[in-house]
Amino acid sequence: MTTTPAISNSAAVRRPSMTRRLVIYVTGVVLLAWLFASGLAVVAMQFEFAEIFDGAVQETADRLLPLAVDDLSDRNGGEMREISQPSSGDEYLTYQVRSADGQVIMHSHDVSEVPYPVPLKVGFADTPTHRIYTASTADGALFIQVADAFENRREAVREAGGALLYPLIALVPLSIIAVIFVVSRMLRPISGLRDEISMKDSGNMAPVKDDRLPRELEPIARSVNHLLERLRSALDAEREFASNSAHELRTPIAARLPRRSACRRKSRLNIATASTRSRRRWRIWHGSPKSSCRCRAQKPGSASPMRRRI
Repeated sequence: MTTTPAISNSAAVRRPSMTRRLVIYVTGVVLLAWLFASGLAVVAMQFEFAEIFDGAVQETADRLLPLAVDDLSDRNGGEMREISQPSSGDEYLTYQVRSADGQVIMHSHDVSEVPYPVPLKVGFADTPTHRIYTASTADGALFIQVADAFENRREAVREAGGALLYPLIALVPLSIIAVIFVVSRMLRPISGLRDEISMKDSGNMAPVKDDRLPRELEPIARSVNHLLERLRSALDAEREFASNSAHELRTPIAARLPRRSACRRKSRLNIATASTRSRRRWRIWHGSPKSSCRCRAQKPGSASPMRRRI
């Protein structure tokens, strides 16, 4: 008897609640949806960043080429020779100015004098580590090649993807709090319906009010009202049956009580009469001494008239 409540309590503890399930499901759906959207955004950003970086590289080459031509012309009087461009710090874009025969005439600080392993052809070309754009002068005497490292593009994509994922750190707890708040407010009608049903007993069979319940709970309220109506009909039938049965049982008992009283009185009267007769016979049989002497004086063969009467 003492183990049953413990078993029921443990079963109730292991049973998950609706709020917990909704928190897990809604938070999981939001998290998966955000991750899926972030993945699509990262893929889209890769293409967009590629176009943006390609445009920046092409625009840089187109702007640097006239400056490089003017600088070489001013310094050398039109004579082409190798010049190193001093610079300091890291450079996202590097360049080389090359002659028509492929010789490096000018280059940025972070690149060596070794020519890029791409042909001198206007347009984009890729190496395992860089994307290079080549531009040339109108006469084809000078070429400028601007290189952008793929690592810079990947870093930009990672930072953008991280910017999309960082809000999840705040979104997950906020979504949990929001779900708990919304679920608690949405379950208030269910709690009210539960309290109203718990107040029903044999003395309170009034229908449950369903005018303020949500549309999803109206079928439950109607089912409870139908059940209460059937219970009320069953109780009324049971009470009517009990009343009729009591009346039907009381009528024959009341009719038989006078007969039993008369029988008892008659039996008592018969018992009293028989007792009186018995006492009389005893007295006659065991009468006074005179009567006994008379009986002895009589002949043996003759009987007393009183004995003969007896």
